[in-house]
Amino acid sequence: MDYCYHDVDQDMLIVTADDQINSDQADELAGHFESLINRGLKKVVVDCAQVAYVSTVGIGLLLLLHKRLSERGSDVKLANVRGLVAEILANLRLDKVFHIYPDVDKARQAYAQDL
Repeated sequence: MDYCYHDVDQDMLIVTADDQINSDQADELAGHFESLINRGLKKVVVDCAQVAYVSTVGIGLLLLLHKRLSERGSDVKLANVRGLVAEILANLRLDKVFHIYPDVDKARQAYAQDL
């Protein structure tokens, strides 16, 4: 999983998830996200364009990220969710929890509208 700050909006973290969101990355990412949130990060977009599968541990990581950002008056936005990942989120009714956008630009713009 790669992450970088958006080149226009420097206080926004864009997370580009690769093939799977699973337990292999969860512990490291949870600690990293926690550190960033504690330093004031409020805007996170997870780009799921290349994600073919998300495990229960991956779902837990997304929910933890969502909860921590919610405590700070924000949320995590998901972009490019499709296929099996979209089905999993819908079956768990998490499409009602997460704000899901067709692409990263729409998710980024949604933060501007939240202000």
